[in-house]
Amino acid sequence: ADGVRVGPLKNPQMRGMFVAEPQGVSPDLPRAAILDLSISRINPKDLPWTQGVQSFPLLLDAKGRIRVKPSDKRSRRTVIATDRQGNILVFNSGEDFFTLYEMAHFLKTSTFEVDLALNLDGGREAQLLIKTDNFVYSSPSSWKTRLGKLLDDQSAGLPTVVGVFPRSP
Repeated sequence: ADGVRVGPLKNPQMRGMFVAEPQGVSPDLPRAAILDLSISRINPKDLPWTQGVQSFPLLLDAKGRIRVKPSDKRSRRTVIATDRQGNILVFNSGEDFFTLYEMAHFLKTSTFEVDLALNLDGGREAQLLIKTDNFVYSSPSSWKTRLGKLLDDQSAGLPTVVGVFPRSP
């Protein structure tokens, strides 16, 4: 966060990274992207982005290959992905509906045109809250009040939080 590493220094399972907010490098550099860390070794200190979160597994790689094996373990899922137009997409299943493989297959065959997808979390921590001046949505819906209170309580700890905020003009 803000160029400061938080969390374990090395975890061989962390094969994907979502990065955002590049600092003065190339105007061609995307504002946000998903990196496949299994292709090349990357030192986070050398990256031009100031924000990033490593996670696993990478569900879909840039060649459209599913990078997880079939299993029977269904869980809630939170996934961050990029589409072919360069948009960042966030998916959340509010129930124990998908295995990792099924989620990857769904994204690959969907009309969302996903080209890279990174699993962020599964289980009870897999939550989504969208809150604007005129709209509030939470998934799973049973967490609506608890999640809102967690986000308003500065002392509450969550394993990973990815925030998306409007830019100032």
